[in-house]
Amino acid sequence: MSTLRALVPTRTALLPSRRSRQTAAASARRPAVAAMTTLSGGIKLDSSPSEEQLKSLGVHSWPTWGCEASKFSWSYDSSETAYMLKGRVIVTPDGGEPVEVKAGDLVTFPAGMSCTWDVREAVHKHYNFEDEELVHKLSAEFYTLQLANAKFEAAKCASDAVRYEQPDAWQQCCAAAGWLRQRVAASYRAQHDFYLQIIQQGTEELAAAEARRPAVIAAEPTLHIDLSEALQQQQPRVDMCRACARWLEQMELTEGSCSAYAGAIQQHFQERGMQVAPGAAAGSPEAAAAATAAPGMPVGEQGQQQAQQQQQGSGGSDAGGAEGAPDTPKQPSQPQQKQQQHTSSDQEQQQQR
Repeated sequence: MSTLRALVPTRTALLPSRRSRQTAAASARRPAVAAMTTLSGGIKLDSSPSEEQLKSLGVHSWPTWGCEASKFSWSYDSSETAYMLKGRVIVTPDGGEPVEVKAGDLVTFPAGMSCTWDVREAVHKHYNFEDEELVHKLSAEFYTLQLANAKFEAAKCASDAVRYEQPDAWQQCCAAAGWLRQRVAASYRAQHDFYLQIIQQGTEELAAAEARRPAVIAAEPTLHIDLSEALQQQQPRVDMCRACARWLEQMELTEGSCSAYAGAIQQHFQERGMQVAPGAAAGSPEAAAAATAAPGMPVGEQGQQQAQQQQQGSGGSDAGGAEGAPDTPKQPSQPQQKQQQHTSSDQEQQQQR
């Protein structure tokens, strides 16, 4: 229901003319439309669409949206067709009668309609908008901003990893300080690899949006922390000073947030019914490194250069990422949340030192 819509796969056919393609598309949709009943406000509802009708519309390839029980006003700039996967909502057009839409219903909301959504049970739906030009444009803009945020996070993590790998980067304030410095550096390395995988998938999503084709799975982002035997033996927190214990807690929260982000991406793949691209199994973080590294400069050298600039500049404080990234209906921008977490934790660490 947001103005920012995910890419809607288009149907292609080898027909001789544009008119023939339009006629074929209209014929494909006709079975579902014919079964619909027109209700208040021009809402069209089919309470028992057949699987054949759903397949003819390509419903299962449409993006999904959901929300918890709530009540809000909404206006439709373009016609929306939705298939309710679960939940129940009462839609009341302005000046009209309420219409109940529940799980299993196929419904069309007309362009120009203003209404009130009263979500009685948490809803989850497939949706498709008639204005495909707007959908494709906003999809490309969204993935461009998302990719910029991922590139920023990858570069920042590489820089932080190089910085904390230096022996003098951490004050020997307690018995666990040396262990924690190495553990933090390993965490930043893992997060760097994680965001390289995000970049790899984001590049595919952007290319698919620009080409107006369904996206495939180019990478399945996971957070893998490669720890030596010494780092696997966590130091007792009783041996840590207050600042180090707080830093360890912050690091664990950030790693948990990355893992949750990876889980949300996997769920998104499943909801969209995406297929793994040929050769995607051979993909690795190194395959996306060129997207973040400067021309002719390896990622490690780039990170070292940024670390030196940070030390000469603000003493290692973090900067902001790409601004203006829009919110999606599914979840807030997690890379920006992680950026804020790193910023606050670095500032607290400096104050303690």
